[in-house]
Amino acid sequence: MTEEDKLAGSSPQRVLTGIILASIALLGVFSEAFFFFSLIWLVIFVAAFEWTSFIGLGDYPSKFIYSVSVLGLCLLCFYSTKNPELLVGFIFVGVVFWFFATIFIYRAALGLFAVKEGWFVASAGVVILSSTCAALTFLYGQSPALVIVLLCTVCSVDILAYFGGKSKGRRKLAPLITPNKTWEGVWFGVAGGSTVSLILGYSFLPFDNSILLVLSFSTVFFAIVGDLLESLFKRMANLKDSGNLLPGHGGVLDRVDSLLAGAPVFAGVIILARVYE
Repeated sequence: MTEEDKLAGSSPQRVLTGIILASIALLGVFSEAFFFFSLIWLVIFVAAFEWTSFIGLGDYPSKFIYSVSVLGLCLLCFYSTKNPELLVGFIFVGVVFWFFATIFIYRAALGLFAVKEGWFVASAGVVILSSTCAALTFLYGQSPALVIVLLCTVCSVDILAYFGGKSKGRRKLAPLITPNKTWEGVWFGVAGGSTVSLILGYSFLPFDNSILLVLSFSTVFFAIVGDLLESLFKRMANLKDSGNLLPGHGGVLDRVDSLLAGAPVFAGVIILARVYE
């Protein structure tokens, strides 16, 4: 069987899994807060468990301790709703991290360096997952519509980048990080994600056009950065996927990598814009 045949065979499975995941996510947003946050905590716990493969933890007790520690920080984010300054602090730690992660990815794409120390990857996982949880907690507290726009934006980037890259991809984006992603896929993702974000934002969010433009394009850009960073960590750990829990997608991290970067940046722009004050 050729590689093209394998990809064609996996596409329906990938689409079906994506529809199921999107349905669960929307159900969570429209449900009571406790169900929504329980869903987030479950995803964070599983994602943290998968992250231990990047660190090199092989035994289940170590994996469990790391995952529980990350989940504990996320629970602190939830209870930080009574202390907005702490919640905002979590979010902007994530924003700063992703700014420097962009530089790190750029240098890694040029082959200039790649950090292999386990402590660095472990610390990155704690920051990324806790700041994502903080961002989703903040956004849901302001308006569930924000979470819907965010999820639709990052999903559009993922879907159109994947199918655009498979159908039209020619020029490799960063072969030292990932052999599969192409510039054509990126442009499909940028166009699709930006269009969805702008349409939904204009329809449902009380933002000025200038704020909406910044929100949309910054979220789309960092969604791509999040995807690349996860690919880099997989490359460093010699892994094809972060796990095998989701048919056609790999692991949970393979599905939420764009959200991990997009959520803190999305929330950070809204906080700086002071729309909800």
